[in-house]
Amino acid sequence: MDKNLLVVFLIGVILALLLPLTEQYTASELAFTYDNLVQLNLGAK
Repeated sequence: MDKNLLVVFLIGVILALLLPLTEQYTASELAFTYDNLVQLNLGAK
């Protein structure tokens, strides 16, 4: 019983740590789409 509770707790902690990372990744992925990169390159010239 205690072992199962520990496993569930660990999974919860791992998910809690992964969620902000995946949200940050998708946000940065959206920020660096092809169109935005082209606009950045044109603006830099």
